[in-house]
Amino acid sequence: MSFGTLVGVDKSEIIKAESKLNSYVRIIEESNKELYRLAHTDPLTETANRRALFADYEARSKASTQFHCFVSILDIDHFKGYNDKYGHDFGDFVLKEFAVQIRNQIPPESIFSRIGGEEFCVVDFEKTNMNSRRNLEQALSKVQGLQLQTPITESVNISFSAGIAEYGVDGETLDQLLKNADRALYYAKANGRSCVIPYSADLFEMRDTTLIAKVDSD
Repeated sequence: MSFGTLVGVDKSEIIKAESKLNSYVRIIEESNKELYRLAHTDPLTETANRRALFADYEARSKASTQFHCFVSILDIDHFKGYNDKYGHDFGDFVLKEFAVQIRNQIPPESIFSRIGGEEFCVVDFEKTNMNSRRNLEQALSKVQGLQLQTPITESVNISFSAGIAEYGVDGETLDQLLKNADRALYYAKANGRSCVIPYSADLFEMRDTTLIAKVDSD
């Protein structure tokens, strides 16, 4: 008697069972992928969300000893006014159109995410501050050229302000870089908006314990 042989078992039934099991495994794998995508994607703009931004940054920074990047925060100018005047549906349209335009203008290997409200983050891997700033200024020019149709007869133009922080100069952790990019963004907002400003301590003055943006008086 052979112990390797199952007596009275139909091989076709085994094949069917294996096929069903493989099918269930594929379904579970696809479901897990979709759950991961949903957990790491902003549902409105379909960009990466804050969780995905931090995960991607950490993975890339650990993957290379030559890691270098620029972290930028982009904020749509006067966004609240669009919501107040034209409604939240139009505000959502502005966010989605903005995300499409920025994604089309930045290098494909960049990390692009929505980090809250009308604020977005770009992590690019350009070699110099000049190149990083130029990319965003070109994106700003493209966005400014848009004519977005409102729910009423008029159309509007939009713009954004941005602050940039450089890895190894303005910080190394993403939290540090975001903090200084946000400070540069604040300076851009305080000095007229619709511009791209790299972070520098020279942009600020200390009053008591608070950093205050130096407003251009020219």
